[in-house]
Order: sequence, then structure tokens, then C-alpha cells
Amino acid sequence: MKIVYLIHNLYGIGGTIRTVINQAEALAELGHGVEVVSVFRHREDPVLPVGTRVRVRPVIDLREPPGGEPSRLPSRLYPPEEKLYSDHSAASDELIARALAEAAPDVAVGTRAGLNILLTRLPLREDGIAVVGQEHLTHRMYGRELMAAMSRAYPRLSALVPVTEADAAAYRERMRLPGVVVRAIPNCVPEPAITAGGAPRRTVAAAGRLTGMKGYDLLIDAFGRVADEHPGWTLRIYGRGQGLDARRRQIDALGLHDRAFMMGPHPRMDEAWAVSSFCAVTSRDEPFGMTIVEAMRAGLPVLSTDCPFGPAEIITHGHDGLLVPNGDVGAIADGLDLLMGDDALRARMAAAALESSRRYAPEAIARRHEELFTELLAAPAVPAQRSARTVRTTAPPDEGPAPDHCAAEAAADGSVRLRFARPPQAVVLQGKEGEHLIPARNGSVPITPADIRRAGGACSVLRRDEGGAPVPVPATLLDLRSAPAPAPADLAGHPGGLEFVLPQRAAAGLLRVSVRGAARYAEVRDVQVAAEAVTVTGTVLGAGRGDPDALLVLRPGRGADGVAAAAPVDATGMFTAAVPTSGVATAHARLLAGPADPAAPVNWSLVLRAFGAEHRLGRLLLGAADWSRITGYPHAVACADGRGGAFLVQPRYTRAGRLALRSAPCGPDESADPLAHAVGDLSVRWASPEPLPSLLISGALRSQAVAADSLRLLLAGDSADAVPLPLSTEQDAGGVHYTAWVTLARRALPFGRWRVVLQADGALGDAEPGCPDPPGPRRWWIGPLPVYARIRAVDGATVIEYAPVDLPLALRRRIRRWKRKLPRRSR
Repeated sequence: MKIVYLIHNLYGIGGTIRTVINQAEALAELGHGVEVVSVFRHREDPVLPVGTRVRVRPVIDLREPPGGEPSRLPSRLYPPEEKLYSDHSAASDELIARALAEAAPDVAVGTRAGLNILLTRLPLREDGIAVVGQEHLTHRMYGRELMAAMSRAYPRLSALVPVTEADAAAYRERMRLPGVVVRAIPNCVPEPAITAGGAPRRTVAAAGRLTGMKGYDLLIDAFGRVADEHPGWTLRIYGRGQGLDARRRQIDALGLHDRAFMMGPHPRMDEAWAVSSFCAVTSRDEPFGMTIVEAMRAGLPVLSTDCPFGPAEIITHGHDGLLVPNGDVGAIADGLDLLMGDDALRARMAAAALESSRRYAPEAIARRHEELFTELLAAPAVPAQRSARTVRTTAPPDEGPAPDHCAAEAAADGSVRLRFARPPQAVVLQGKEGEHLIPARNGSVPITPADIRRAGGACSVLRRDEGGAPVPVPATLLDLRSAPAPAPADLAGHPGGLEFVLPQRAAAGLLRVSVRGAARYAEVRDVQVAAEAVTVTGTVLGAGRGDPDALLVLRPGRGADGVAAAAPVDATGMFTAAVPTSGVATAHARLLAGPADPAAPVNWSLVLRAFGAEHRLGRLLLGAADWSRITGYPHAVACADGRGGAFLVQPRYTRAGRLALRSAPCGPDESADPLAHAVGDLSVRWASPEPLPSLLISGALRSQAVAADSLRLLLAGDSADAVPLPLSTEQDAGGVHYTAWVTLARRALPFGRWRVVLQADGALGDAEPGCPDPPGPRRWWIGPLPVYARIRAVDGATVIEYAPVDLPLALRRRIRRWKRKLPRRSR
């Protein structure tokens, strides 16, 4: 049969996109003709690869959108109650209808509520086409207006397919669907190319869109509670979304810069799962739990909140993972603590997860879809016109051979071996100083650091076949499971040199290789930034002994030594150095006496001078990543001795993973007061669980001159007395990190506008830290009284509004919103 999926945009990254691709490829493997119609397209090729047996038909290219009168008229097919309504128009209606007609499906499958409704408004069933609406969100995630539109349209579907039995039961109970088959079919997940293994990693991984529903604020809070008990463990969150800045601010406020990382999106999560220890899913609501199944299929146990619908149907608590109460930070922290502290338990659960997740294999799930589609096409409810149409039972012939896949496998000795689906005659490394040819041996190609150096550094990888010109090699799979990754306790005994080939996925998905490391190397473990000093802690590889006279040296570019700080190395190879920010500012001021641009920043390289030699400092053993993009340290402001002025000082990583320092003169609009910059922005989030609505407020005072017990956090009202907040604090080389709990109950906090005020003894006095990305507002009832709370940034300060709802004003606003959503034709 011919099956056509209609999706909003296949060219992005998301759970629905992965699901549709998996389903389409699995049904194509069963011999069906499968096509994906993507309403929108914003790039040449999909980010997530699509098999060659599945045809992709984009409708509207956003790089060259359609013009003319129809593009300015509102859509008549897409429901105005759906949030993507503004993306659609009369032009998109016409183009979608034309694409579906050209595809000539036997079965048309919608993949979101708006597209499901759109399909019911086309005369598809009259033409004998079965119309299936898939639901990748739960019914409770939809607003009242959209749910009403769905209730009017969904009775015209042939079938409604949620992904969980619980959600299917909810639709049967709450929506009148006479004659519509309602059947739960879970998402399928293909077997990954690689599973967890190789060198032991101490990494908690999470993945998904950065929205409030995913609960990453809960995960970061929970990890912060147990991180000190498990040194060497890191948290890595993969994904993109509007919540990125808020989560980075939360990491900053909790002092987790070197322990928790926002990694950005990953085009192949199986590569990331393979170098992780377990997966954490802390969603407040989850339609299915695609991430859970993907991690389990990669051989990882999963810690998940027991949120409605998805996780409990996938995870068997205590067997292949852990289920903890939804929204409970303490319970999440306990689950993290248990899995991080018990290697044997993780191993048992990993084996069980690998086995139990086989029920989500694509073929098994595709058979269930095939059974449903066959049933629909044979049902009497399908009009008789179908008899005049031909139902395809086989897939179209392949369009040609599959692309030449290449897997780059890192080895423990620092080399990389390239394995090809179709081995080349040779591989060409193309660097800035020329080309280096490596012949293939036994169908694979080994690449060593020496090979890359011969080509002049970082190289593009090309293949050469007999009689042809070199062509670029795709980075189909990057397998880093066996890359060098000694545990922190083993660093001192590790050979002093660390050098390895790093395979990378460059632009357009092409393979590049570079060399990381140095003959003498020190791994950075922690960097703390305070107004007075930048404190660096690390371990010298292969130290084997101590050096009490070691120095951390800063150089401006390739110049002479600029600043030096004592960095004694102990017998285990560990060192700590506090670089005075005033020394960096004074050294920068001296450079301004020369011909340098007075406004130009200075990039300082860092080396550890120990055991009679210089060691590079960097971050290499936490895995392959662009640490310059992932790690964001705060800055300090320091004044140079004499009249040298004030300078911003900030540590950073280079793209090669080396630790550096950047200094720049303060601009005319920036305060030159070091303590003013020491007050970090706040991270404010709604606390969970919540018998009463509550807020968590976290922040940092980056000064070593302020004692933790001298800090006070107050809510200052416009007319009422200030309300002190209970405060928990932690002091380290970067200053004081604090967290306060605000309970929004009238006995604890009167109605009004409250400014958050930080007080400290000494020169700081009172400060009003800001919150650039506050959480959204909330409404609830206190008895018969509706109330709301909203956090706002006002004049650089953080203001909490807590008051009864103005019902007439709220009603007028709702009417205005409703009118804006109405199509122009109905006004």
C-alpha cells in the first residue's frame, strides 16, 4: 500500500521527527511505498538522515516562500486554535492539497493535532483514502479551545493513534468518536549502531527540547544536591530551545560550571548514549518517552519521573530503571545518588534495559501499523470508490545504491580507524600544508597523530577510488567509546603525554580529524571565578611525585610571561593556583603602553611550569566536544595598580580544548566597581513538589571577601516591612552560592510587589540582583479567591508580583486573544 505522512517540518530535530522517520523506514522495509510530505523546509537536507526507500516531498521552502495574494489570505484548512496557525495561509492550503493529490496515498497519516484536523477538511475519505491521526502529545496537553476543535473534527478520522494505552483510554472516555478506531501503538526505535561500553564514563545524560515540560530545572537542582558526593561525575543535557539561557543561568548560580553542561543538539544521540552511564528523564509530562526507549536500546538504565502516561508503560521499576515521584527534586536526587554510587546495579539494569527494549523494534511496531492500515482499507466505512483505485503492495524500486557510510572508531592508543561500507583504494587527509595519502588495509584505514601532522594539522577526509578524483567522506558514525579517558584517580599514573586523533562532524556532515593533547599535559578539573582571583584546579598526567615550586604562567598571545601564580603540585599530581585578577588587569594595562589598540582584548594562554618543563592545560578527558561553546564561566572586574583603569577578566576554553583567559577594558557603560560585578544574576524557578506554590531563588556572590554567614536575602515591599527568606549557602574559591525558598501563601507573604534584595556585611551593602529570563506566571485559587504570581525584571532588579486576579481585566484580555485567533473571514 502507499502510505503518506504529513509533518510540519521534517528538517529540524525533535521527537516527532525521529518517530516519523523510524515508522516510515520500517514500513518501507516491509515492502510498502512510503512518502513523507513536509509542509515546511528551511534547509537543503534533513538534519536526521532518511533512508533512500522513503521519499521526502517538501511543500514550502522557507528560503523562498510563496508570494501573491493567496499567501496573504488566512488558511481555511488549518485550525486557528493551534499555535502554528500563523505559519499557514490559503497558499499553504492549496500546496498541501496538491502535494497529497500527487502522492496518491492509500493511507494519509497526520502527525500533530493541527494537521490531523487539516486532513479531515480535505475530501480524502470520499476518494477512498484512510485518514489516520497520530497523537504525539497527550490529551491533557491541549488547551480547551483546541480540544473543542479536535472534538468537532476527529469523528471524521478513520483512526486515532495515541502512543500509550492510558492516553487511548482517555480519548475514548472524553471524546465522542463513533466509528473511529482508537488504538494505542507505541513509537518504534531502531537498534542503534553502537551501544554503551568501552572505557568507563561517569556521565548522566539527558536529551530533549529545552522547555519547562521537560523538567531540566529539576534535574540540575537534583544533580547539584549530590554532585559533591560523587566527584568525577558530570551531567550533560542535549537539546535546543528557548530555555537554554535559563538553564545556563541556573548552572551558574549553583556553581556547577565544570560539572553540568548544556551540550546543544546532537544529530546522532546513539553516539552520546554510547559514552554515558545512565539516562535521566525528569519530565513533568511525557506523551510517550521516546528518549527513554532510545537510551534503553543503547544499553543504558533510565531514571525517570513517574509522570502521567509514558514512563510507567516502558520502565519496570528496579529492573531496567527507576521511577521516582513526579516533580520531586529530593526523590530525583536520591535516584541519581543510588545509580551514581552503585556500579553493579547500573550494570544489571543496563543488561535488563537492553533486553526489555527489544519490544520497540521497528519491525514489530511497523507490523501493528500495517495491521491497522489493512483493517481500515478493508472496512465497509471506506467508500466504494476504492475499488477503482490500485492499492500498492510493494515499495518503489530503490533509486540507487545507499550512500557510502563511514564509521570513525577511536582507539585507546590515540588512533582512529575508518571503516567503510565500500572500502576505498586510499584515504586522503587534506590539511593546510598539503595532502597525505593513507592506503586502505583490509577494508579499513588507520589514522594516527603523525599522519595528521604530515598534512599540517586539522584535516578534511577524502576517499580516492581507482581512476577517480578524491571525494569528501561523510561522518556517518563517530564511535568514541574507546577514546582515551582515564579515571581521575588514575591520572597521576597515566603516561605524561596525552595525544589522540579526534574525529569530528563538520559542515554538511562531512568528516574531519584533528590532533588533541600534548607531550606534557595537565587536565583542568575546576575553575572558580571571584572578584579577587581566578582559581584553577587540575591534575598533571604522569606526575608520580610532587613539585612544591610549580607555577601557573599566563602569556599574552606568544609574548613573554605576563602573570605567574604559585601552583604547588602534590604527590597525586593535583594542583591549585589562584591567579589574582588585579595582576591580570595590571599586566594588561602595561601592554597598553605599547602600540596595542587600547580597546582590544588580550587573550592569555596558560601553561603549568612544573618538573622543569611546561605543561599545557585543557579539557580533553571529558570527551569530544566544543568546550569553548559549552562552558561559560562568569567574568570578574579588576582594577589595575595605579591609574591603569578597570578590566573584565574571564576564563574560557579554545576550540582545541585549551584553557585560556581573556581580559578587556571596561566599556563606558560598564561599572568599574568589582563588587558590582560580583553579584551574579538570579536563577528563579517554580519549586516542586508544591503543596503550596513556591519559588526557588538561587544566586552567587563572587567575592572571597564576603563570609557566607553574613549574607541575607530579603523581599522588600513598596509599603510593607521587608520579609527575610531562609537561606542555604555554600562557600568555595568562587565566592558564596545561595538558595532561598519563597512560599507564596498569605501567612508567609502578603499580597504586593516585592523586590529581591541581597545584603552582606562590608563594602557590598545592599544589592538588587537581576533575573533576565524569569519563569512564566502561575495562577491558582486560595479558597474562592483566584490569585497569581509573576516574576519580572524591572530596572535591572527582580520583582515578584503576588496579588488577586483582576477578573474583569482577565476576561477582556481573553476576549482580545480569542478575537486575534479568529480567521479574518469570520470577523
